[in-house]
Amino acid sequence: MASPTHTDLPDVDVLVATYNGEQYLPDLLDSLLRQSHDRINVIVGDDGSTDGTRQVVERYRGRFRSLEIHDFSAAVEHGARANFSRLMAKASASYVMFCDQDDVWLPEKVELTLRAMLSLEASHGRDRPTLVHTDLRVVDRDLKPLADSMWHSQQIRPERVSLQKMLVENSVTGCTAMINRSLLALVGTVPDRAIMHDWWIALAAACFGAVAHLDERTILYRQHGGNSIGAKRWSFSAVYAQLVDVLAGEAAVRSVEKTIAQAAAFHALYGDRMRPEQRSLVKAYAEIRTMPSLSRKAFLIRSGLIKSKWQKSLGQILVT
Repeated sequence: MASPTHTDLPDVDVLVATYNGEQYLPDLLDSLLRQSHDRINVIVGDDGSTDGTRQVVERYRGRFRSLEIHDFSAAVEHGARANFSRLMAKASASYVMFCDQDDVWLPEKVELTLRAMLSLEASHGRDRPTLVHTDLRVVDRDLKPLADSMWHSQQIRPERVSLQKMLVENSVTGCTAMINRSLLALVGTVPDRAIMHDWWIALAAACFGAVAHLDERTILYRQHGGNSIGAKRWSFSAVYAQLVDVLAGEAAVRSVEKTIAQAAAFHALYGDRMRPEQRSLVKAYAEIRTMPSLSRKAFLIRSGLIKSKWQKSLGQILVT
């Protein structure tokens, strides 16, 4: 079967979470207008901005195929996770992408990711919850290059997407991800015990469907000091700082405790839908604090619940 032509490709909803993003939004919105696939619907959720964010977005009305702006300033909970969760409820297209306000999308980002998604669905069916994500180019606030590949600079291994790995670390950067309608329906909303929306969604895909990666840099991932989550530097000093965290214990403990709480929330919501071996693994990790200390460490190693970087794995094993 021939692949769909440019004009035959389906709609994509692009969810944009904003908060005081006036400075960077024009770059982002202009890059969305330059996409080779122009059947995109932009859905903005503003988290109570006090600058000119709303006015910037309003200036783009009529330039997109569809542009919605939702005011979430009165919401009980704020932040990127809650914002994207609310935006997911507004999406109606078969395919959804997540967009940070300060990045720049390269022109073929939507089309490349969508074609990869359609190829996977052709092989496995549209009913399979599927997530496709890509690599990123890391840039500074002025879009000057910092790293040509975040995967390489951060030693991220995108193929490590088993349920075991996703329980303890996330290799999916939300602003590069596309999900299909099946995964969107499975997730619904993201609970407050989720560490971040992208991690929770990727965890659901790894458990019940598929996470696939496209070895392409599709985004300029801007680092400017105000990011909610950002790329971390990989250098001798950075490694040393991580080792200090390991020895101090506090940062490693907080990180592990968050993953345990997330696993407990995931088991509570999806436990009855998992295969027996999945349910047993997630439940055991969620209840790992009930095991004796040496048993906990042996369980992590035996079950493959180990992070990718050795220094982080060391800290994880020591404090769990």
